[in-house]
Amino acid sequence: MNSLLMCAIVIIWLIVAYRWYGSVIDRSVVRPDDNREPPSCTDFDGVDYCPGKPVVLFGHHFSSIAGAGPIIGPVAAECARRQGAGVLTTERNRDRERQSNRGRLEPGDVVLREFR
Repeated sequence: MNSLLMCAIVIIWLIVAYRWYGSVIDRSVVRPDDNREPPSCTDFDGVDYCPGKPVVLFGHHFSSIAGAGPIIGPVAAECARRQGAGVLTTERNRDRERQSNRGRLEPGDVVLREFR
């Protein structure tokens, strides 16, 4: 089967599954009702529960979910690289193998390998 055809089938399947599963969750879990007032109106206290403008709410939502990943990810990777953090692998690490008392690794051993 052509890989392009396979990608098209998978994309169509994901779209159909998303629409179907979304409607199931909407009916059984969320049960939206446009006549029901939100907690910001029913539990208004002037501090925590305050109605907000949709544009401001979207900005907060976007910045808290999508904004932190591209910033924190590379910063955390660079900090780990500078501190010499290792990665757990099952590959042989020849330097540690030479220093080991056994002289060789057993199957299933996990070694700490540093990438620099």
